[in-house]
Amino acid sequence: EVSVGGVLTVDGDLELEGALSVGGRAIIRGKLKAADVHVGGTLEAVKVEAEGEVVVGGRLSTKEGVKADYVEIGRRGRVVGPIRAREVRVRERAQVDDVWAEEITLEEGARARNLYGLRIYLERGCTVWGEVRYVEELTAEEGVRLAKEPQRARGPEEIGLT
Repeated sequence: EVSVGGVLTVDGDLELEGALSVGGRAIIRGKLKAADVHVGGTLEAVKVEAEGEVVVGGRLSTKEGVKADYVEIGRRGRVVGPIRAREVRVRERAQVDDVWAEEITLEEGARARNLYGLRIYLERGCTVWGEVRYVEELTAEEGVRLAKEPQRARGPEEIGLT
């Protein structure tokens, strides 16, 4: 388990049995694997994997993406790289690239490139400039802007959720 108040820099991979908790910035110049990852500000890594949750307040930047049970991006946060999780919550006015999850929630004014989920909830003012593919349910509040018509998939395997 690692807990740092300010900045953590690791020149290679970082693998923890416990949680990684960083108040400010975490720069991992390799792959990060931990039980849970909590970063208040910025997290940069080649890949982020967590058994539990990944919660980032600001910017999350990866080359190979994020894989966790639960992923949450803070208000006005920004994610570069794909996200794969059971549940993803994108807070108000945050922006993500591609998301694959059973349950996806974009809060008010959030933006995404592509969304692939069983259940997708888009609060008012959200924008998706790529595609939205869902299996069970799509709920979109007023003022949601979608570049393409949402497509209902026959099953999770059709949208890469297996």
